[in-house]
Parts: sequence; structure tokens; C-alpha cells
Amino acid sequence: MSDIQKDSEYPVSELLEQLYLASRPQTEGFHTTYLCAGNPACAEEILNYLSHCSSSKLRTRVAENPGTPVFVLLRLGLDPDPRVREAVSENFHAPEALLQSLADDESCDVRYSIAENPSVPLSILNYLCGDNNPYVAFRARKTLDFDGCYGDVRQYAFQSGG
Repeated sequence: MSDIQKDSEYPVSELLEQLYLASRPQTEGFHTTYLCAGNPACAEEILNYLSHCSSSKLRTRVAENPGTPVFVLLRLGLDPDPRVREAVSENFHAPEALLQSLADDESCDVRYSIAENPSVPLSILNYLCGDNNPYVAFRARKTLDFDGCYGDVRQYAFQSGG
């Protein structure tokens, strides 16, 4: 299963069946499935499938994956587990509207993760400076202070997706 690539000749239906069987943490194939979920070359269909798994570890791994399509990140941004939403907020391909939504997340850990992310747009960092959690607000201010040295490069990296 380590040969799962976007352009693989392997039938997706068979892959999904194998992944279903291996998506339970107590199974022998869980480690391989976990590695697959973090592989940037993993097919979108498989990442989409894994994003629905009952294992929050797998959903978090999918959210961290830079190859995860935006529509999957949008869904994972609504995940009940704050660790999954936190992983979404750290993904450089998360759209600005999703980051803005997560800036109001009930979990201060999710908001803190956004506040420390140097690729987040300045408007969101400025918004988080007023967060009711002092740690989140302080972290956003520190990230903005860092921006004083590298702001032009940071904004370009965010706009260009890199």
C-alpha cells in the first residue's frame, strides 16, 4: 500500500476497501494507513475517504497533509475534535475564509495555532490580538512583531500558496 500515488493504476475501490479494514487503530495496517494519510502524493479520493474515518488520529493526519484538497480541509475545519481543526489551521493550503472562521473557534488551542502561524493574513492576526484569551492575544502580537522584519515576504508566500 506504500505505492499509492495520485496517478496509480491500482483501482481506487480496492484501495478504499483495504483502507477501511486498516483504519482502526488496533489493526495491523493502521500504521500504513497513517503514513498514507500524511503522504502528499496520496490520491485525493483516498484523502477524502480517510477524512471520514472514525479515528481522529487519521483525520488529523489528513488535515496536516499539504496535498489535502481544499474541499476536505473545509469539512475538517468543522470536525468535532479540536486537534483536527488545529491541524487544519496549520495547513498552508487552508483558505483565508476558513482561517477567519477558525479564528472564532471555541478552542483556544485552535486560535493559538492560528496566532502563531506566520503565513496567516495580517487581518486575522490583528483580529486575534483582541482575543479574550491572553495567551492567544499575546501570541498574535508576537507573530505580528515578527512580521515587522519579514512582512513582505510572508504576505507574498501566503498569496502565492507557498
